[in-house]
Amino acid sequence: MESMDKFLAGKNAVVTGGTRGIGFAIAKALAEAGAQVAICGRGHTTVENAVTQLANTSKSKVVGKVADVRSSTEVANFFQFVDGELGGLDILVNNAGIGVFKSTAELSVDDWTKTLETNLSGAFYCSKEALPRMRNRKGGYVIHISSLAGKNAFAGGQPITLRSLD
Repeated sequence: MESMDKFLAGKNAVVTGGTRGIGFAIAKALAEAGAQVAICGRGHTTVENAVTQLANTSKSKVVGKVADVRSSTEVANFFQFVDGELGGLDILVNNAGIGVFKSTAELSVDDWTKTLETNLSGAFYCSKEALPRMRNRKGGYVIHISSLAGKNAFAGGQPITLRSLD
């Protein structure tokens, strides 16, 4: 663990969906290991509360801003905020995501759109903003957090088995 702390010390990290759950735990671990961390989430109060909690449990700088990863404009504004607050980017953790656990017959078009925009477009928008910043620093890491929901059956879900047509 000591070598990981040395590796992360002085690095700048972004964690999307960093206000709760896995994202919050990742942001906390990064900050405790010495990385400066920026988080985003969709609610002003949840971002403020998470930043306060994270700042109180680490010696690292922790900042946050409201940003919905479904919006390329909000993502661009968030990364400009990160530039101003942290001065560069070494690590992006694409964690923001939603799951709507309904059968296909019950799933609305709006549910489908929100899921794709958050889980797919959000990761694209954030990666697109992060990569030039990492290039400027001669490298970096992009980490995508995903769910096992697509692999593991759940109550009410309709498992799909893909088979070769050969």
